[in-house]
Amino acid sequence: MRIRKNALYLTNTERDNFLRAVLTLKNTVVNPAAPADQRINIYDQFVALHRYVVSINIPGGGTVNVGHSNAGFCSWHRYYILR
Repeated sequence: MRIRKNALYLTNTERDNFLRAVLTLKNTVVNPAAPADQRINIYDQFVALHRYVVSINIPGGGTVNVGHSNAGFCSWHRYYILR
């Protein structure tokens, strides 16, 4: 099992590697042929996925949060963070 290290205890090298990885995700456009105002990067895809999982429309109106505050939280977040 993988364990996510608390950010407070990262070494300088680990912190720099993490920040470099986030910047790489932010700077990697997944649809470069699209018009500039419609381009999206890998990081924003992860943000969008998280947003949609916490606000899924249900029949009859309203939304349900399938990613938090329920039995699926641990399995959902472990896989999400791993990705």
